[in-house]
Amino acid sequence: MHRLYEPVCPMVEEATRAEEDPAVTFVRVRKLAEPIAGLARCESHRPTPRGGGRRPTPRLTEPWFCEPSPPRASSVLCSRRQQGL
Repeated sequence: MHRLYEPVCPMVEEATRAEEDPAVTFVRVRKLAEPIAGLARCESHRPTPRGGGRRPTPRLTEPWFCEPSPPRASSVLCSRRQQGL
């Protein structure tokens, strides 16, 4: 996990800023992780194309995530985000 942190964090941050499809980001993370884990890359893991009725995946930044009565985990995340952490 520690060896993945350095290359994955900036990649995910940039993908988030660019509003990249999360499925594409997941495949990119997997491409980084598999060799580090000693696994051969599996060609069957490809991003699911947008369209065909696929709805965008909700993110932790969605407005409803920090609305009244959130579960404990989300309230902790929301309070940290509001504090700029």
